[in-house]
Amino acid sequence: MNIKYLLLPALVATCCSCASLLNKRQKNVTIYTTAPTRIIHENDTLYTRHNKATLRVRRAKTALQIRLKNDSLQQTIHIPPKNSFAWYANFCNYGLGMLFDKNKAKRYTYPGSIYFFPELPKRPYYTYPALHQRGEMQLHFGLPHVNFFSLVPQQEARQSNGGFWGLALGMDYYHSPTRFVSLKAGAASDFFIPFPAAVDLIGTHEFMYSYSLSVSDNYHWRKFSLGYGLSFTRNTWEVRYYDRFDPPPPTREPVSKTHIACGLIFPFYYHAGKKFHLGLNYRPTFYRPNLPDKFEYEHLLSLELAWRIPVWRS
Repeated sequence: MNIKYLLLPALVATCCSCASLLNKRQKNVTIYTTAPTRIIHENDTLYTRHNKATLRVRRAKTALQIRLKNDSLQQTIHIPPKNSFAWYANFCNYGLGMLFDKNKAKRYTYPGSIYFFPELPKRPYYTYPALHQRGEMQLHFGLPHVNFFSLVPQQEARQSNGGFWGLALGMDYYHSPTRFVSLKAGAASDFFIPFPAAVDLIGTHEFMYSYSLSVSDNYHWRKFSLGYGLSFTRNTWEVRYYDRFDPPPPTREPVSKTHIACGLIFPFYYHAGKKFHLGLNYRPTFYRPNLPDKFEYEHLLSLELAWRIPVWRS
């Protein structure tokens, strides 16, 4: 057999072993703490600045050992390695690069960020920014941009519609590193255009919009938060007639009906970034004190773009 056929696979694996080509021997790891801390790794000693410090560590198959010390703390944490993205990228060369990278240190990686919480003895560190300081407050600014209504106005059949635009403003208070109370006021509408534009309405049109005040207790897990709470709302359903540009006759008389309702709220958010979140809010209501038919199920389901901005830390 021609030797070139034996060398070809080895040459392909060598040239296409992604971890060996793309990964450096060392990696930066940033440690975040809740208090000024001295961080020791092998022969390196760093002091946190603004409660964070960055270590340059060697890739290895073994766990990364870091010692943390301050006036009230002396603790060692072990961070297990994991396969790097570059090693999995060897699937692009049919896995041949995996064989070449199998026993190499460059195959492995460590989390780029480590969040250390000594007040949680069962698990003192996390590899994602899912925990916050107790007493921290965040300003919540949201755009509930896509909204789905289901309302029952007085002496009317159930009215359901979807549309765009809304605004939410609130405050989140962390009473533990993983739980926070949220107080939020918001408004939502079913306007039929998802972007700002001048429109000319002709004939009969229905509109729904809602104002709300809610309070919820929320649990923060990794990059997600899920909560439950109470809501107080003011819902409006309107029929309007626009007689410009020779419209068709109205299908019914213009009317506006408003009622208040009490119920629950279930907020769910994916923390896509440090401040930017994607949310889904389900707000069912059951009790309407100012209407004869007081008990009626209604709901608003909103897809929200949200930003949480820290404003206070104890």
